[in-house]
Amino acid sequence: MIQQRDADFKLLLDEKGEFILVPAFDYIMDVFDGLNAISYEVLKFYIIENDIDGKLDLTV
Repeated sequence: MIQQRDADFKLLLDEKGEFILVPAFDYIMDVFDGLNAISYEVLKFYIIENDIDGKLDLTV
């Protein structure tokens, strides 16, 4: 699960003020499906943030 973001890469909150979590695979597939509608910068920032958070680290 990952935090959902808007087209400006800002985190989305629900009515309780909590982060909206979505399945990572589905979210990323939606990003790729809409590449013509979003900028490369949004995708780049997503990858950078998840790398910083360690979500892209491989465990052995």
